[in-house]
Amino acid sequence: MQSGEDVVKNYKEIFGGERSKILKDSQVLSPDYLPLQLIGRKNEITDLARIFKPLDSKGCPSNALVLGYPGSGKIVVTKFLLSKLMERLENEKILDHPLRWVYISCKIKHNQMAYCMK
Repeated sequence: MQSGEDVVKNYKEIFGGERSKILKDSQVLSPDYLPLQLIGRKNEITDLARIFKPLDSKGCPSNALVLGYPGSGKIVVTKFLLSKLMERLENEKILDHPLRWVYISCKIKHNQMAYCMK
């Protein structure tokens, strides 16, 4: 039989009750975090947005393969643009059919073309 001091009863006892004093919001470190605005990425967003311009006239956009160095902002720029695009398409009822986008992380493959060949 365990003593009363050795029994863990709740989350607070496991992780502690205090919030981090180092980070104001630890969610910003999550790979799924998407900021409300992007600073210093206007050119990249504009370049990527050109690919999706045909959607304005119910056309079909090209595929996009975004390449760059690790940590350069590829994922956040792409997710930011696509979230704004989806918001616009839904609010303005531009398309008469649903549109979805897919994010595929290539981290588990050994090279950039591995997913293209699959």
